Amino acid sequence: MKNKIILLTLAICGSAIAAEPVKIEQLGWFAGCWGFEREGMRHEEVWLPPAADGAIGMARTLKQGRSVNHEFTRIVTGKDGTISYVANPSRQTETIFPLLKLEGTRAVFENLSHDFPTRVIYHYTAPDKLDARIEGNIKGKPESEDYPFQRVKCPGQ
Repeated sequence: MKNKIILLTLAICGSAIAAEPVKIEQLGWFAGCWGFEREGMRHEEVWLPPAADGAIGMARTLKQGRSVNHEFTRIVTGKDGTISYVANPSRQTETIFPLLKLEGTRAVFENLSHDFPTRVIYHYTAPDKLDARIEGNIKGKPESEDYPFQRVKCPGQ
């Protein structure tokens, strides 16, 4: 009985301890140049290493050597220390996706008030794989799109 009380007390105390806030440096695995090809399209994404206040990225989709879409992205640290993914896709308004959870090299950002996507997920597998995924609903039906990036040589190198 005494052991059960001790374990219960430890469990309660442990759950009361606040988790350490995520620091932008923990997302350094984003940094680099990434790309893949699918259905005649070349998808490219570039991320600069994070600075103290965030990281900057950009992406484009090429078809027959011409840009058909682009996106400017940032991962920012708010004044309160929260981290968010900020997307500025071509021909659309900026959308902020607060960090929902970070598990090692898997980050989930979510904004349930956005139309599509409502969730942006990145998962890095060393040394050269960065899987990106967007999820949400379109006309009430769950939809998703996967981006299986591989590390590539950065432009100009």
